[in-house]
Parts: sequence; C-alpha cells; structure tokens
Amino acid sequence: MAIAQGIYKVVGYKKETTFGTKATAAGANTIPRTNFALNLIKNAFQSNRMTTHQQASGTRHGTRRVEGSYQDEISCGTHKDFWSALLRGPWTAGTVSPAAPGRLWVPQTGHTDDSFTFEEWRKDITESRVFVGVKVTQAAVSVQPNGMATVNFSLMGQDMDSPIGTAQYFTTPTAVPDNEPASGAVGELSVDGTAVAVVTAADFTVNGNASVGEVIGAAVTPDVFRGTLIVTGNFTLYHKDKALLQKYLDEDTIALAIKLDEPNGTDYIKFAMPKVTITSYTTEDVNGGVTAQCAFNADINDAGVDAEAKSIIKIEDSRVTA
Repeated sequence: MAIAQGIYKVVGYKKETTFGTKATAAGANTIPRTNFALNLIKNAFQSNRMTTHQQASGTRHGTRRVEGSYQDEISCGTHKDFWSALLRGPWTAGTVSPAAPGRLWVPQTGHTDDSFTFEEWRKDITESRVFVGVKVTQAAVSVQPNGMATVNFSLMGQDMDSPIGTAQYFTTPTAVPDNEPASGAVGELSVDGTAVAVVTAADFTVNGNASVGEVIGAAVTPDVFRGTLIVTGNFTLYHKDKALLQKYLDEDTIALAIKLDEPNGTDYIKFAMPKVTITSYTTEDVNGGVTAQCAFNADINDAGVDAEAKSIIKIEDSRVTA
C-alpha cells in the first residue's frame, strides 16, 4: 500500500456561488505552495454520568468546522483571488503591465463576502478531500533581505465533504500563474513616499477577525462571520537619525509602502498603508550597526478623497490586467 507524499498532492480551488454549497467541478484553479493544510475540526464531549459500572458512558462529536492555512512565496498575480476575498472588494484591473497595474482596496460600502471550495487531491493514494464554505480570514506577509517574501493565508470554513472521494473532484483545473517569487533584496520600503535604504526586515498582518458559530440542531457552523479588518506589523532598520523616532515621540502618522519586484525588473506587487502609527521604537546597545525595532498599526485614512485613498491597505499588482 502506498504512503501519501506531499510532492504528489494537488491543491485546487474555486469560488462558490452560495456559501457552503460545493462549487461545480469545472473551471477550478490549482495553486503553487510551500505548505497547504486544511483539516476538519470537531468539538468533542464526554458523558459525566455516574453509574454502577464506574466507567465513562460515551463520547460524542459536536459542531464541526474547517481550519487551516495556505503558505506560499509571494509572486505577482498568483494570489489575487485570496487578496480580493480578504479585502472584501474586487480588483480594478490594469490595462498595460506595468504602467497601469491592477489595484485592490477595502471598499467603503458594498463589501464582498467570497467563499471557496478547496480540494486536496492525493493522486498517489487516490484520495480526494473536498472542503466547502472556506473563507480567507487573515494574511501574514514577511519580507527579509536574504530570502523569498512569503505570505501565510489563514483559512476557516464550514465543512468537509463526505464520503471521502477516490477520484479528483475538480476536472482539468487550470494552474494559476506561478510567476517568479519576489524577495526582499529586490524592491523597496518607503516612508511618506521616500525610499528607506536601511530597512533590514518587515512584516505585517491583515486580520479579518473571523469567527464561527454554534447552533442547536446543526452539526456545522451556519457561516464564517467576519469582524473588523485590522492591520498591524513590524519593521527593523538601522538607526541613522532621529526622523522616525521623532514621529513616534510626537504620535505623528506616516505612509508606509512595501514594493516587491520580480526579477525581470518590470513587474511588481506593492502593499501601501496610507495612515500608519508607530506604536513602539526600541534600540539595543551592540558593537556593530545599531538597529531599531518598530511596531505599527494601520488605520483607515479619513483624509482620503475616495474609497481607494481611504483604504487601510491598498495593493497594486502589475500582472492583474484586463
């Protein structure tokens, strides 16, 4: 009997028309990954009854849900559906790459509520696990100077399809563009529109604060409920002057942007936060170059002239074109 190997696993997904209703088999996509793990999680409880035989009387399963994560190296165009689902709005497609990149922001009204059907197809042991009602609830981005820029999407869903299949559910799925991954060595971090050359690392998290519910008479959560979008992060830089420290001292906000370039020098993906408050600024006493560790929160930019300018975070992707 064969033992499952990760290299043979194919991960496919398709947007659902109705939350929790399995998407049709045609027209799905497959995705590259560094790690993808979805699992069915069940609450469990055991009887507290006292009996003459003095033994536990029974264990039952309670409400079930799906939890997991999708991790990958960041590349242009690859994760556009998941970013759109997390930011609750559609992409505005560009027309000429990269002169007019695709743009995505959190809308002021008319927020979308996308859910997906995911399949893990293990062709080496002919096993198909299908998960429904899956929503993207969080994304954590990490950028280092000597490594690939990475993203970790948190996923939360309603249920796992039963029975477990023995054939691939999604028929002839199409691979999303697995364009060359970006690294922190190629790109820039800018503050108030000016590139900062002394940043050594940066990370940020977009958290949709999702939750599931429990109801009498149903074995699954009725929905994956969304909360307020919050953006937090950190960056480390060599301490060369007082500029950012003074911003922290005075509680002045900054505009922060992280741009990651493809090796071709043309295409890029950019994450911009127009209103950022530095919440800590610390340094250490060392022999060599002194670094400062900064934590920050992003907020809606009330001074923006439209929804795009107001958005807590905006994404540009030169490969999202019409």
